[in-house]
Amino acid sequence: MARAAALSAYTLGRMPSSLRSPAAALLVSAVTLAGCPRRAAPVVENTPIISTSTPSDAGARDGGDFLSGLFAMGAAAVQLTRDALDPYARRPNTGDAWSWHAMDYRDRAPSSFEHRCPPNGTLSNSVWGTMIYTDDSSICTAAVHSGVITREAGGTVRVYVHGPRNGFVGSGDHDVLTRSYRWFPGSFAFTESVPEDVFPPPVDGGPDGAAAR
Repeated sequence: MARAAALSAYTLGRMPSSLRSPAAALLVSAVTLAGCPRRAAPVVENTPIISTSTPSDAGARDGGDFLSGLFAMGAAAVQLTRDALDPYARRPNTGDAWSWHAMDYRDRAPSSFEHRCPPNGTLSNSVWGTMIYTDDSSICTAAVHSGVITREAGGTVRVYVHGPRNGFVGSGDHDVLTRSYRWFPGSFAFTESVPEDVFPPPVDGGPDGAAAR
């Protein structure tokens, strides 16, 4: 709380004098508090900051930039709060093919689909598992880790959709380091058959390990 108050005071001090008001102070305090989560959450990517203002002088430009940044902080705080409340929530695929995951196919097991990974893609650090992966993992990076394709050549892979798993084991292979994780509601692999799930079920029958991500 003390940290949030200090951040609020600092932010108000940087605000142009023409924008300072009790309402602005309240908004800055609310955004600062919301933007201080107690757990790490996925980074929000590809979120453009759009300003509709058309300033006519330097002071107006400063005010417009400040408000745009303030609203962006608010949007980020909302995203962080949503992720904290439901870390398993599906999110849309954005960006290039190397960042795509398989969450859209959750609950469709058993099924499969094809995904194309262009040559010379960018490896992702968002991969959990070995041979079978959480469905929010990067498909292309997992394919490199599994030895199905190489980063340089790329290629089209067939992705097999599997259901929830009690645990995933991370490992390093083909210059890709994946991470371990506990229960997750969806998974995928590049083979129709997968290793037996040897991990114990979640405590009390519910998802366990969300805070570890």
